[in-house]
Amino acid sequence: AWSSIITGKNPGKHGVFDFMVRESDGYGLLPINSTFRQGNEVWDIMVGHGKRVGIINVPFTYPPKKVESFMVSGMMTPREARDFAYPPTLMKELEGVVGKYEVHLSEGALEPFRGGFEDEFLERIYKDTDALAEATLHLMDRYEWNFLMVVFMGTDMIQHAFWNHMDSSHPLHDSEGAKKYGNAILQYYEHIDMVLGKMMEKAGEDVTTIIVSDHGAG
Repeated sequence: AWSSIITGKNPGKHGVFDFMVRESDGYGLLPINSTFRQGNEVWDIMVGHGKRVGIINVPFTYPPKKVESFMVSGMMTPREARDFAYPPTLMKELEGVVGKYEVHLSEGALEPFRGGFEDEFLERIYKDTDALAEATLHLMDRYEWNFLMVVFMGTDMIQHAFWNHMDSSHPLHDSEGAKKYGNAILQYYEHIDMVLGKMMEKAGEDVTTIIVSDHGAG
């Protein structure tokens, strides 16, 4: 879905169907990255027309392309990678702004999917969201851009982790847990709304804002 959003093409045309692909000579699996995608991406088209673009935390953008002005890759970036930004000096610059910049939420943030780690999850997701927002606001100031795209993965993850607390018809609904966590999704969306407000204010009234999701939840 992200590759379809980025290219305007369906999977049959851009060639990305899943997170993994079979090895050509066996049954092993290889993780997908940006080099698997066919067709021009929206930022390729804009750069071709002399525009400057800023891309941050968009899934399937590793390895990052050389663009005018910057690109910081998102989901599916290898955890050991240190070359996830262009220009390369951007990594050190971001660390000066938000400390150690992490492409993903930590593996520990997935713990509430198994239950019992909700508080740790919430602490981490807000921390990482605010770090991404701070980095984005810094890059908006630091670089010239005509087009900016940033992805917050927290709205996806928090629904995976807390939908059962919010929805009384969920087979794993816990009425006691709902007393504490029933509004967790709503509260996080309110936080994201505030973050987007800051970005829109910095961008100015003459900038068009588009909100897009790769899927819903339920």
